[in-house]
Amino acid sequence: MPPKQAKKGDQEDFSDVPTLPKVNVYKFGILLKQFFAKEMRDRVQKIIQTNLVATSSQKVKPLTREEITAYGTSKGHIMSHDAIKNLPEDDPRKLLTDEDMLAKSAADKLFELTVNARRERKDKVAKIEAEIQALTAQGKDASHLSLESENADVMFYLIDYPNSKKEALAMSKYGHSLNCVFEVEEVAAVEE
Repeated sequence: MPPKQAKKGDQEDFSDVPTLPKVNVYKFGILLKQFFAKEMRDRVQKIIQTNLVATSSQKVKPLTREEITAYGTSKGHIMSHDAIKNLPEDDPRKLLTDEDMLAKSAADKLFELTVNARRERKDKVAKIEAEIQALTAQGKDASHLSLESENADVMFYLIDYPNSKKEALAMSKYGHSLNCVFEVEEVAAVEE
């Protein structure tokens, strides 16, 4: 049973993390080269979201730069330059770059999303185990039910993050990197 949901203003309870099963997580980004018009970027984004995988609404979890920034601001990871100037001289947050603050926010958000995926997997495994026990008790074959999968349990689609080498390096400081980057380029259609 997952821990009680935290109330607004409370910290979420992650005490169950050691008991959760591992999940296969896949993080990727799509670089839209040559798509400078907003409407074209939106159109390509919609195509990617609907056609990426058959169960994209369940397996692909988009995480935008704006969501990461809002999350980091709410958690205090991202601060304005004025707020940083007002920190005491010995505060280590004075040494953080914009890329580091954004990377810390992304790492924490990805951690929370991964924990949620692990909780979902735990529920899924419990359901499959119950089905196996029920079939075995009835004397039926349960070998077709499997608990292990090599497929990705969840894929995080990081939209517009990281979009520079500095951001990618800052992200790696917190133990995260993209598994794959797809580069989409606009090409001229040739009519025959």
